[in-house]
Amino acid sequence: MKLTGIKLMLLSIVFYGCAAGPQPVLLGKENCEQCKMTIMENQFVAELVTKKTKLYKFDDVQCLLNFVQADKIKKDEIKNVYLMDYEAPGNFISASNAFFIKSENLKSPMGGNIAAFKTEAAATKYVSNNPGQKINWNQLLP
Repeated sequence: MKLTGIKLMLLSIVFYGCAAGPQPVLLGKENCEQCKMTIMENQFVAELVTKKTKLYKFDDVQCLLNFVQADKIKKDEIKNVYLMDYEAPGNFISASNAFFIKSENLKSPMGGNIAAFKTEAAATKYVSNNPGQKINWNQLLP
C-alpha cells in the first residue's frame, strides 16, 4: 500500500495526539486548559499527561494545580506532569524531578509566581539573587 501525502499527514496527526510525553507549545496559538487564556510565556508552561496519553497544556503551574484541585481529572488518571525549565525554555522537566521557587519576582501569567528549575543549584542561585523560597512538588499539590 502506498502512502500519499494526505495519508501521511493524517497518520502524523493521529500519532501526535497519542504522545506519552510533553509536546511543544505554539505560543500565541494555544490556550490554557484551565483559564482558556492564550499561552504566551514559555518559561511558565506546564503540561499534564494522562495514563490514556491525553495531553493538557497550561500557561502557569497555578492553572495546572487549579485544574487538578477542581477534579477536572482524577489524580489516579495522571501519568506525569511536565514543567518548563525556567532557565532553558523549550526544555521540559518532569515535576517529580524539578526544583521549585515561589517568588513575587517571577511574575508568572496567572500570578502563581512559581518556576521550575532542572537542578537544585539553579534554584539556589535564583533564590540567592531574588526574594523567594524553595518548595517541592508535594507542597504544591492540593
